[in-house]
Amino acid sequence: MRHTGGGRGHLLRLRHAVGAAAEAHGCRIAACATPPLRHGHPVAVTDQARYRAMLTQAPQLVAEQLVNGMHVHVGVPSRDTGVQILNRIRVWLPTLTALSANSPLWDSHDSGFASWRTVIFSRWPVSGMPPHFADIADRDRRCSNCWTAA
Repeated sequence: MRHTGGGRGHLLRLRHAVGAAAEAHGCRIAACATPPLRHGHPVAVTDQARYRAMLTQAPQLVAEQLVNGMHVHVGVPSRDTGVQILNRIRVWLPTLTALSANSPLWDSHDSGFASWRTVIFSRWPVSGMPPHFADIADRDRRCSNCWTAA
């Protein structure tokens, strides 16, 4: 069963509104996961324990984290099932990354990469290909120091 919660319609309306506003100023919008132009402003951090911890533990990574993306959350019946799904989807992650590449620019230059977002995000210790886990206990044991939602 698929639940979008009306998100698709809201996103479409928002994109049309932003596109119309840009056009009124002689501009066009582009879906891009990194800013084509960076400004020296500090990166805003969501005021939640998880993000405050990240800022304390890795301030430079946070300062340079100027990437974004759309995330799809999928419900699974149990954490054990989630681990098994992750184990099976691992082989598809490079393909999904290639299909979603939309960040060639960085600091007003062509980065030479289709997905500079992937390069920037790869510096985080929780990024990249997850290891194969035997079960949820294995995952919990090996990820005990990972940042988690508070």
